[in-house]
Amino acid sequence: MQTAYVRGMRSSFVHLLRGLLIVLVMCGFAAPALALTSTTTTLTLSPASPVGKGQTVVLTATVVGASPTGNVTFMNGATNLGSRSLTSGSATLSVPFNAKGTFSLTAVYAGDSNNATSTSAAKSLTVLNASTTTLSYSGTPPIGTGQGVTLTAAVSATSPTGTVSFYDGATSLGSGTIASGSATLATSFATAGSHSVTAVYNGDASNAGSTSAAQNINVITGT
Repeated sequence: MQTAYVRGMRSSFVHLLRGLLIVLVMCGFAAPALALTSTTTTLTLSPASPVGKGQTVVLTATVVGASPTGNVTFMNGATNLGSRSLTSGSATLSVPFNAKGTFSLTAVYAGDSNNATSTSAAKSLTVLNASTTTLSYSGTPPIGTGQGVTLTAAVSATSPTGTVSFYDGATSLGSGTIASGSATLATSFATAGSHSVTAVYNGDASNAGSTSAAQNINVITGT
């Protein structure tokens, strides 16, 4: 008899609890949501600022959280540049910038069922006039070691000023100042072999920098 009484009490309690839950739902109450994992979003630009007008910049957002999924929206101020899905915690968007100016870029992660939304710090991108650099050199190959060679960089831009740096691979050969759209450097090569030489225009307040195609200069042992 006591057992039946206990069972009845349990049944009544279960029905009462179910009824209470129904009332709470009807009144707009819901169970508290699980806490979301906080996230951080980082934005990088390639190439870095400044760039030339018409150049395409790759925006990459990296999101750190609890295996985040979902979408990242890339913004230029209040302008939506586009959205991409996260893959292994990152998303990329390639954007051509066809107007000069300074732009404030951010990446906004939308969050998912486990991760909270987050917005990156703003990255400033300056877009200047585009430039092109062409490299030439004096002398007929092969060039002997120690033989003088004049490197000439012609810079095509809007009244370019500033300097051009010359490189043999990753080794700096020196720099020259632009005059009438070109810069020169007198140099020589101490070792025999193929030397991959480039000219890098460093840009100015109005023009973005640019790098020439490599010139392969064959150098033989001098006599």
